[in-house]
Amino acid sequence: MIDALPTPAVAPSALNSPAGLERELLRLRQGSHYLKMALDQVSDGVMILMPGQEGCAVYVMHANAQAHILLGGDPLTGLRERTLAQLTAGEDEELTLQSALQRALKSGGSTVCECGLRCSVGKRVRRFRCQVRAVTNEHGLLMNYTVTFRPQEEVVEADGAVGVVEDDAVLLARLRTENMAALAQGIAHDVNNLLGPMMTQLSMTMQQGHLDPRLKGDLELMFVSLKRARQFTQQVVKVAKAGHEERQPTDMVKLVKETVSLCAAGSNVEIIVTEEKQLQWALADGVRMTQVLQNLIMNGMEAMPQGGRMFVELTNCLLEQEEEVEGLNVGRYVDIRVRDRGVGMPPELLARLFKESFTTKKDGNGIGLTGVNRFVREQGGRILVTSTVNVGTEFRVLLPAVSPVEKVKAAAPSAPIPLRRGEGRVLLVDDEAPLRQVARCILNQCGYEVLEVDNGEDAITLYKRALWDGGAPDVVLMDLTLRGGLSGTETAREILALDAGAKLVVTSGSVTEDIQKVFLDEGFVGILPKPYEAGALTEKVREIIEMRVGA
Repeated sequence: MIDALPTPAVAPSALNSPAGLERELLRLRQGSHYLKMALDQVSDGVMILMPGQEGCAVYVMHANAQAHILLGGDPLTGLRERTLAQLTAGEDEELTLQSALQRALKSGGSTVCECGLRCSVGKRVRRFRCQVRAVTNEHGLLMNYTVTFRPQEEVVEADGAVGVVEDDAVLLARLRTENMAALAQGIAHDVNNLLGPMMTQLSMTMQQGHLDPRLKGDLELMFVSLKRARQFTQQVVKVAKAGHEERQPTDMVKLVKETVSLCAAGSNVEIIVTEEKQLQWALADGVRMTQVLQNLIMNGMEAMPQGGRMFVELTNCLLEQEEEVEGLNVGRYVDIRVRDRGVGMPPELLARLFKESFTTKKDGNGIGLTGVNRFVREQGGRILVTSTVNVGTEFRVLLPAVSPVEKVKAAAPSAPIPLRRGEGRVLLVDDEAPLRQVARCILNQCGYEVLEVDNGEDAITLYKRALWDGGAPDVVLMDLTLRGGLSGTETAREILALDAGAKLVVTSGSVTEDIQKVFLDEGFVGILPKPYEAGALTEKVREIIEMRVGA
């Protein structure tokens, strides 16, 4: 059973100076962060409930990762602030849980009950075995309740009827998928935090005059690589949140050349790209296709350990009969061929090439080409392969084409967005010190005054003080995920309660287009996806300040 950790004693001398107080606050925030990390490792769901009058539980103060997996939750707050009525399946279930809490309070120990709780995913109700404990201080005063819970075998539908027991293997697979999605999203968030300072600083450096041409070329290659990495992390977030792929007219020549530049850097293989004049654009997800091409090119380079030449050829293709390529309809396609002069493969290996578990690499897992095949099929295309031992291998990718009149504007150029100068006061709320430092330097250089904090509580205090002094920030750049204490969304609510005219901008790498409206409805006035360029930062700040001035 997990109990809430007691608040560590604070030596009076530690609070005698501002520096001592600051150290103590930092220690408490770190302790809160480590406690949350520990709870997230627990295999059972854990909720901490805040008590109300006469000891009745009122709402969820904190829930661990497993609780979110079992019950789901709002994309902004998870289970936080959810009431018992919202958690339980009905009045009877609410009374059952509330009665168990009261018994735990009277006994001074823990008690067990079975209770039906609502799952946000699928709007189902599931039965759980709940163990509850009332947590009191040394004077016997009730502080909170902790509830740990794990699912029972029965699955109860929303109308109250008892359904079929969910197969253990199916349940385990579903939970594993949900766990992997949550893990992938967390990794993408951390990678975005690492990319942020590099992309922001690099985009500013590239705008300095008198750069050596060779250095400028190297910086442009690095910048393109960072932008691709940002696209990949955004794709991970979309997949983790079950987002739909974005197929749109894509300039495959530009995409291929950028991918080749990244893959060939530092290699002993020369990659020659040729394209047909008036090449059609492909209807595809550019991020997915970059992953496909990288995989095919890297496989070809690995098949040529002594170096040499590879070829990537792009042509228009017209299929006039459906049987020409199995699974493809008659129509126009973009034909991309990746050809190496490597060791090749015998027919028996070719037959197994796209199988889930097949790999010829000692440390491989066999999912690379399987994923490539799946991605291409999801784009409405097909991938074909031919190979001859000691001659080489050719992969052929066919993607649906679009006519010139259907083309959209080309993707953003490789050059960074220009810096925009202006005047105003900006409050940075972000727990990543390197990113705050880079952003502050850029905004200062462009004429802005910058205030910065690393947590929500300090942001509220600073905003309140600035508001009283008559100099409230013109823009608040708010990270959603803050270590310990309030989240970015909760901090925003408190600031808006102080000042309904506050201009808050979400800065996060986990805000996909399909949920941006959720944040705008919460009172934010804009979105600045991480990692952001220096120019995008100054452009967004200037846009919001002009909005405030014009209001």
